[in-house]
Amino acid sequence: MRVGSLCIAIVIFALGATSAMGADAAPSSVADRLLVEINVVRERHGLGKLRADRKLATAAMDHAADMAERDFFDHRAPDGAGLVARIARVGYAYSHVAENIAAGQEHTASVVETWLLSDGRRSH
Repeated sequence: MRVGSLCIAIVIFALGATSAMGADAAPSSVADRLLVEINVVRERHGLGKLRADRKLATAAMDHAADMAERDFFDHRAPDGAGLVARIARVGYAYSHVAENIAAGQEHTASVVETWLLSDGRRSH
């Protein structure tokens, strides 16, 4: 799996997140654009905005790197570790959590559109 600027994009949403990402942890511009586009859709549907979180960003980027390094694309790593294990590893406390992953799209708008076409993803 070749990793490019948008070959792998992971977004982890934690409902009720209490901390915003600090200025010293600048997320990628791809993550920024995804968050903006997702929040536009959420606002259209009367839902609150999601915020970036440093710990979740770390968990997401670690998983993206693992997928690229070990050439897999899944919510679970080959060793069976999933989202809960990844966010526990970075010390993130949550009440509800969901994960969306995407690969191969050329633009963030395509990623969001693909997620919205999936009933399961749209519920996240």
